[in-house]
Amino acid sequence: MPEALAASDPASALPPGAFQRNTPWSERVWSGLLWGVMTLFLVNIALMIAAVATNSFARRWLGTWLPQGWTTNWYVDAWKEFQLGSVLWVTVEVVFAVVFLALLIGVRRPTRSRGATFAASGR
Repeated sequence: MPEALAASDPASALPPGAFQRNTPWSERVWSGLLWGVMTLFLVNIALMIAAVATNSFARRWLGTWLPQGWTTNWYVDAWKEFQLGSVLWVTVEVVFAVVFLALLIGVRRPTRSRGATFAASGR
């Protein structure tokens, strides 16, 4: 009878050691080290992005923790120099053209079939 009980037990289908709570210390150290390195990597990436974003609004930033002044002139100059208004307008036109073509090609008219008629009438 214990064999039949073991065969019906869902835990017996799992690999050996799946429910083992006492993992060796080396696996716990490796897991902690891996999580620590991944966390440091992600924090480093986030801080680099924050530094670039802060620097993009700074007037001048030398030798202090934060910039001495804030400005959006860099963005205004880039908008004018690279003609971003016209670039964005062309992008919007392309988006609408692609959506229109996708709807034209991908959406079919619903057709009436006998199966749908019979299903709707209850026959």
